[in-house]
Amino acid sequence: MEDYLAGLRKIKQRHNNLHSLKWPLFSLFLLSSVAAVAIPPFAIFNAVITITIFILYWRLATAECPRCGKRFYSLLQIAIGRMRVEEAVGSVKCCHCELRMSELPEVKETEMTSHTDEWRQ
Repeated sequence: MEDYLAGLRKIKQRHNNLHSLKWPLFSLFLLSSVAAVAIPPFAIFNAVITITIFILYWRLATAECPRCGKRFYSLLQIAIGRMRVEEAVGSVKCCHCELRMSELPEVKETEMTSHTDEWRQ
């Protein structure tokens, strides 16, 4: 069981790295794209940012499930952005053996509730 937890923590860390750096890197990419028109060396900076984003996605895409040894996320999930946000990371599961991220003690599983329940409180 400890092997599963260590593997899930590694996947969660990769997930957190991607989601914490994705939007700042994308913003820098847009700014340097505009600057590259006037100052051509910014094109090199754009290439570095593109490679960094690609590496972050690649590391998450190749993360192996600690139970079955296959990819934890499917490429389709990553391509269309079906990875959950940080609040719902407990509902993420392996696409092959359905090992849930909520098995980590520090992650609480989220339950889908109706939006009307929030208004009644």
